[in-house]
Parts: sequence; structure tokens; C-alpha cells
Amino acid sequence: MAVVTYGLLGMLNWAYKWYKPRGRLGVREVAEQFSTLALAGLAVASPKPRTSRKRRR
Repeated sequence: MAVVTYGLLGMLNWAYKWYKPRGRLGVREVAEQFSTLALAGLAVASPKPRTSRKRRR
């Protein structure tokens, strides 16, 4: 879960670097895409834990 948190914070914290108010996307469009990306990523089922298998000789 830490990776997800860092990813979301990174995505949000760096928007000021690339966002242009007069650019192709408006504030609402960027916010919608950010929220869609965040919610879609959180909605994915957790992977099944790996089980350790003993090697056969």
C-alpha cells in the first residue's frame, strides 16, 4: 500500500511543474483523469500471495 500512496502523492505533487492553465486540458479534466486513475488503481484486486515451493531433487 505504501507504493500506491507514494505514487498518488508523486502524481499530485508534481502537477504544478507541467500543468498549464491555458493548456489543452482544464483543471476539471485533469482532476477527473487523476481521480479515475487513482480509483481504478485502488479497485484492482490484490495479487495472491506466493507460496514457497520446495525444490525436488
